[in-house]
Amino acid sequence: MFRQTGPYELDEDGCIRKGVVLRHLVMPGGLENTFRVMDWVTETFRPGEVLFSLMSQFTPQGGADRYPELGRHITQEEHRRAVDYLMASGIEDGFYQDPDSSGEDAIPAFDLTGVN
Repeated sequence: MFRQTGPYELDEDGCIRKGVVLRHLVMPGGLENTFRVMDWVTETFRPGEVLFSLMSQFTPQGGADRYPELGRHITQEEHRRAVDYLMASGIEDGFYQDPDSSGEDAIPAFDLTGVN
């Protein structure tokens, strides 16, 4: 995608006009994967080329209790370590979610409500 769009561009309001946002969801117990993803981003892109979004909104859904590793939100400690790694990674064009961004109220009904 980056080859098609080139470096991201923001408008005067700070909204992205073109480019790529790489979104990574931190999974419970998955910090090593998160670290590898951030390492890949720093090795692959120069500052100013892509935006990086570190998401912490994982919310267990039906059947997750069968998989203990997925039956929980990320912990405050996991969130802190992921953000600390992001800040030390060299990724200059990134942002992260607050740890309280997950929850049932943030999950859409997936029943086409509001779709025209």
